[in-house]
This record gives sequence, structure tokens and C-alpha cells, in this order.
Amino acid sequence: MKISLPLKIKSYYRLATQWLFSTHSRALEQAYSAALGIRDIENEYFHGEKISPNSSISNNVFAYFQTSLNKHLQIIQLRLLEFKVTSSILPESITHVKEITSHQSFHDSNKVYPDEENKS
Repeated sequence: MKISLPLKIKSYYRLATQWLFSTHSRALEQAYSAALGIRDIENEYFHGEKISPNSSISNNVFAYFQTSLNKHLQIIQLRLLEFKVTSSILPESITHVKEITSHQSFHDSNKVYPDEENKS
């Protein structure tokens, strides 16, 4: 079965829109995950202190941790930049979506949403 060109375009547009609107949360989640990675290294290998050279590790081991730290920091910087860029592109759209969702009742068989609680 062939799909018409307008339906393909509509499908691609919908996917692109979903990806763009999910960029905010995805970027923050990835930045936070990278920060947790740094914290884990600090807790596991540096007794909760900042990653820094000390007498208990060799220069090669420290270089490995420094590389890992730099990688995590770069991820954080890029994801926060991605968050800021999408915030500047989509502020009205996001506000509009929040307004719509705050005024509508959403139904899920297993959940009660705030709008439904007010109606009881």
C-alpha cells in the first residue's frame, strides 16, 4: 500500500514537532545525568571531594578521570545550550501548550488529574 505524499509530509512534520517539543526535557535530563556521572566518580574514587590529583592515584589514573570529567562537563554545557536555544525558539508555543493542558481534563483509566478532582 502506497502512502500519499501529503500524508508522508504530515507524518514527518508531526515527528519533527514532537522531537522539538521534547527537546526541553530531554536536554535537561541528559545534563542532569552527566552531572550525576561526575558526582558518582567523586563519591566512588575521591571520597566525595572534587576530582583532583592526590597521592593515592597515579598521573595516568588521574588523567583518565580528568578526561571523563571533561566529557561530562562538555555534555552538560551542550545540553544546557540546547535547552536555552529551544527556550528562545519555543517560549510562546510552550506557554500555549501549558495553557491548553491546564484548562482541559485528561482522562486515563488509572490516573486522576487535578482538573478531575475539582469536578468531584
